[in-house]
Amino acid sequence: STTTAGSTRIDSGFNLTCVQNARDQLDKEGFDDVVFLASTGGWNGGHLDDTRSADDIYLQWKAWGGDVFDGIDFDLEGNNDMESALNVFTIKCLDNIGEISRLAKLDGYQISIVPPQSYLDLGYSKFSRYVNLTNPTRAWHSEFS
Repeated sequence: STTTAGSTRIDSGFNLTCVQNARDQLDKEGFDDVVFLASTGGWNGGHLDDTRSADDIYLQWKAWGGDVFDGIDFDLEGNNDMESALNVFTIKCLDNIGEISRLAKLDGYQISIVPPQSYLDLGYSKFSRYVNLTNPTRAWHSEFS
């Protein structure tokens, strides 16, 4: 499906009708509490477009699948190519995730995000934006490479 809202465009071969049919079938069978989240990212997948505002991205998502999905799963990870820009989260990307989450929550959607171990260290109070374990200020990163 293709949807345009604001200056953002989603081109997807994803079949939203199939998702809606699955929802309808589960509802009919008494499983109306199943939550459907649209996931973005994944390993080797893209991050949010830094040239777009959070409002623009959110409105595009809502126009594309907001009537089918219960929310968004931010599955933002890294890339096999250690030199890829996708191994470091930009501040703009993180800010957009926060703002999109806020906007979605205001509209009643659910949000999930689970950072992988490569950038989550419970013993360190700062979030690492380096998914490829190359942050020069984080000695513990070398434990994983």
